[in-house]
Amino acid sequence: MKSISDLPRFSKEWWKNVCFYYKWHFLIGVIAVILIVGTVYSQVTRVKPDLFILFSGDYVLTEADHALLKPRMKEAISDINEDGKTEVQFIEIPLKLDSERTDETTAASNLQMQMQFATGEQHILVLDRELFNLYHAQGLLDTETLFVSTKENALFEGTTLAQRDAVMVTRFKRHDNESDFTTSGELIDYWKNK
Repeated sequence: MKSISDLPRFSKEWWKNVCFYYKWHFLIGVIAVILIVGTVYSQVTRVKPDLFILFSGDYVLTEADHALLKPRMKEAISDINEDGKTEVQFIEIPLKLDSERTDETTAASNLQMQMQFATGEQHILVLDRELFNLYHAQGLLDTETLFVSTKENALFEGTTLAQRDAVMVTRFKRHDNESDFTTSGELIDYWKNK
């Protein structure tokens, strides 16, 4: 093949030469553009929740529980991040502390819970009584916000948690510049009085 400078620009031979010598450059460039566009698109269209709620204990929420709880929680909170939507995100960490029923997932779930207390964005926790007692003894929970029981609160009516001995509580704020606890307070105040 001739040198690209010796060929008439955009001729059939010129294109063959460019494709032969620069095909990998073009392919890498196209892949890079697709990755950049995909990343930008996902960041622009991403919805940031106004409230994160952690569910943990010897239970798993069903799809029906999600369908009941999300709209109930959304109606009680305001749009903190001012994106025009009220969004609630659930984080679920199934964890059982009963030593007779522990398995290979117990250590991983326990580590996940520790990480949530250290770095998680959620303020509200719905814990079974055993976990509540454990974390309360460690001074991690603000018991002034405690819902006595999920059994006795209208928020959890019709869900798996209505039959469980679980509590809804907020954790203590870790530092002054942490995200706003306003939505947590709104949710608790709204459903405490129902």
